[in-house]
Amino acid sequence: MFLFVLKMARLSLFACGLLVLNYVSVCSSGTPCNKTSACTAICGGKKIDVSSIYNSVTSITSDKYDYVFACTQICNNHENVAVCQKETGGDLREWSLGAASTSEWELINTAPLHFTIKYSGGDSESEHQRQSSVKFIENDNSSSPEGKFKKENDNTATYEFSFTASKKYYAASTGHSNAGSGNVSGYIGIVIIILAIMGFVTYFIVGMSTMYFVKGARGLEVIPNVSFWKDLPYLLKDGFLFTISPCYKRGDYEKI
Repeated sequence: MFLFVLKMARLSLFACGLLVLNYVSVCSSGTPCNKTSACTAICGGKKIDVSSIYNSVTSITSDKYDYVFACTQICNNHENVAVCQKETGGDLREWSLGAASTSEWELINTAPLHFTIKYSGGDSESEHQRQSSVKFIENDNSSSPEGKFKKENDNTATYEFSFTASKKYYAASTGHSNAGSGNVSGYIGIVIIILAIMGFVTYFIVGMSTMYFVKGARGLEVIPNVSFWKDLPYLLKDGFLFTISPCYKRGDYEKI
């Protein structure tokens, strides 16, 4: 019986670990947003608008290229372009790095605000179509929006950028604390579940150990308050019947 208790404790600890890993994986992977236009989306229950950031950062220069961002047309020879790559000299060629209509938003965090917009459907490059991944991070220490070119992945033709801006540049983004309350409440819920499971396991381990080693109980008698656990199914049944009893019309008493 004591070995059985140890096995149950291991299973409970394993279950707690799975809950923690599941919560971490869900939080780290990000949450898809509901896109409402090329530059707006509903993320975490709040509307986010990046148009003011795009309008503030004229372009990002890296090596011999300028990268321009907009919610509407920005490449002269292309339509529906959100990210445009332009040569800084020579024949001034340009390439689309993603169509505005293909934007996919993903919320990483709400406080501080952190999300990513991915654009696809750009001009062809080798075996792939050019695409962009633009990361936005809220930073109240920034006096004005700042954009950076991060890197180019030659294997996937993906161009990565990042923008930092203070809260005021994310339209309708005030009240992030309310949006983040969902994350906080979810975290608290996971903690409560884990503590409940651990408390349940501790109760049985300590109780069974006491009954076995101190009181010399054997068999089912090592279970603490065994009579209560035996009666629990019947108590739950009685409670359920009592709860639903008002939903049923009782028959009339038999007349004497």
